[in-house]
Parts: sequence; structure tokens; C-alpha cells
Amino acid sequence: MSTEYAEQPSFDHLIHWVTDIDQAAEAYRAARLPVRDALTMPGFRNALWAFDLVNYVELATVDDWEAVRTSLYAEALAILRPAVESLGGRSGGLTFAVHVPDAGRMAEQLRVKGHEVAETQVRFEEYDLAFTEVFVLDGPGWWPFFISFDPPRDVLAAKRAEARAEAEASGTSVPGLPKSDADLVGVVVTSSDPEAAAAGVSELLGLAVESVAGAIRVPLPRVPLFFEPGETEGITGLLVAGIEVTEPVDLGGLWLRTQ
Repeated sequence: MSTEYAEQPSFDHLIHWVTDIDQAAEAYRAARLPVRDALTMPGFRNALWAFDLVNYVELATVDDWEAVRTSLYAEALAILRPAVESLGGRSGGLTFAVHVPDAGRMAEQLRVKGHEVAETQVRFEEYDLAFTEVFVLDGPGWWPFFISFDPPRDVLAAKRAEARAEAEASGTSVPGLPKSDADLVGVVVTSSDPEAAAAGVSELLGLAVESVAGAIRVPLPRVPLFFEPGETEGITGLLVAGIEVTEPVDLGGLWLRTQ
């Protein structure tokens, strides 16, 4: 049974944890998913696919957990570390972010519903950008976390779209924002009990479970979640549209398929 919240959720991005970020980026590019390098912090690196399209995938890795304690992401990475360690030193889908207008208020609502949560805040002064993240601590490691931005997400997306339009009109490219022909249209979660896994996320997000052509789906706006039987408990696949994928492609513990 789903729970309704005042904060309306929608997909923001997925975190693909990788052991070798350069190798993973090449796997994405070979699959016609252009990736750009993003941040390098003490002990931490990430790269992004389809960042300007909002529904994006973040490739992330830590090569020094001691050094990362001094980075802006220290709190969030400490919370995510048990989920990272559950991958057993392998690459794989880690978790995903769900956007809400006010993550702080969402945290309050989750606590009222009996969930244990942790909040983190990050600010990039040089970009005049901040975001708040809310992690749910009493569920599986792959469960989503909630995120809100300052300025709001739609303002940030509009700025990227404006930069893209100006560049296309002038025949130039936008530095760091490679165009992707593929769109992320679904995230696959596998479980020994996909019905129960879907029900848990359904309750968390306040969205009803659907059965569509025999598939178990939680209709998260922007990018829905599909639940399938499998030995791995967690996020195992990306569904895309806009490019042809004749056979599933292993991006590193995360399989690329067309819907």
C-alpha cells in the first residue's frame, strides 16, 4: 500500500558505482552513451551521462576512503559506504536520487511515517549551487535517496537548455555537455521477490505498483522502475530509447537494454 506525501517525487539521477571510472566511461561511449568527466575531489571522481537532460547517470568511484573524508561529499559517501561494500569490490548499480521540491520537508514526512533518515547538505560557492540529500537508513542499500536544489532543479535545467540552444544556433558546441541520442526511460531492479521489492519502494515513494504487459512497475515520473526476478538484489539495468541495442550490453554490473 502506497503512502501519499506532500512532496511529489520524480527521478533525478542514478549512481553507477565503478571500480575503474575510465574503463567504465569507455564502455558507455562504446554503447553510444557519451560521458563527460565531472568532479575530482580528494579520493573521489565521477563522470556523467546525459547530465543536461536531467535524467542522468553518474559514474562514481572512491580510490581513497581516508582522503575522501575531507571532500564536500564526505557525509553522503560515509552513508553510502555500506552499500558500496555490499557490491563486493565489483561495479554495479548503487542507488538513485529522487527529486522533491523540499528535501528537508520530505525528511520530516518520512520520520512521521516511522523511517530513520539522515540529511546532508552540499554547497558549491563558486557555482552558487547547493543541494540537500535525505537518505533512508532503514531499507535496502539500493533504495533511493531524496534530493532538492537551490536554485530549483527546473531553473538549473532551463539554464542548461538555454546554453544548448544558443550553441546550436551559433553552430558551436557546449563545453562538457556532449549530446546523447539515447534517453533513459527505465531502471531495472532485480530481486528474489520482485513483488515485495516493488511494494517496499511503492510505500516509500507514495506511488502505486502497476502491472504493465506482465511487468511489475512503479511509475516514478520521468523514469519508471521495473522489477524483475533475479539473483542480484538491487539495480541491475538501464532501459533506453533513441538508440538500437540488439543485445544487452554490460556497462559494468549494469546492463543496458532497450525497453
